[in-house]
Amino acid sequence: MARDGSTRRKLTGWRLIGLWLMLLAIFDLLLIFVPHYSPLATILAALITALALIAIVPLAFGMEKTWWRDLMASNVFLLYFLSFAGRFFLAIWPNPVAVSLLLIVPYTLSWLLPGLAPRLSAFLFREQLAPDTRFGQGCLSVSLAILPAAGVMGAYIQMYGPRYFGDDLFYSLAGLLSALVSIGWAQTTAYQLWPQRPWARKENP
Repeated sequence: MARDGSTRRKLTGWRLIGLWLMLLAIFDLLLIFVPHYSPLATILAALITALALIAIVPLAFGMEKTWWRDLMASNVFLLYFLSFAGRFFLAIWPNPVAVSLLLIVPYTLSWLLPGLAPRLSAFLFREQLAPDTRFGQGCLSVSLAILPAAGVMGAYIQMYGPRYFGDDLFYSLAGLLSALVSIGWAQTTAYQLWPQRPWARKENP
């Protein structure tokens, strides 16, 4: 019986890994070929996939969750969107150093914000999920209104956006939206993970 249970857990684990690999493959293909093929994006996609597997494989086979694994798993899709933003911005502004700084600095600050400015981090978290200000409530209402059709809208914009709006405007909007998703959600995730940090017990014995 114990052996049967172990076999089932292993089969379930492999199935979960297979599903994750299919999902990662979709994001990898988008990153590599949109807006055009890039060898550097291929390397970046491989690195993000490796990070995902390091975080996910132990969890798929029932190993204990840790703060570091949660941190790595949380970064996977955020890094994809940050990379999408970089690809779109580079298509109109071919300056890798400037684009990298433009994206990596705010992304890193988003993860560090709960430690650097706890009150600001808490305010931004509330405004993203349960806004108190009119501006936040308006943004949330618009987001909830377009969310059900986001996938269809994204595919439509990808196919017809450059034709009707021009490549530069399309790449600018796509890059901006990708960056906002990555940086904004990084701050939200960081706020939730920060209280569980391993060194919190040492700071508050």
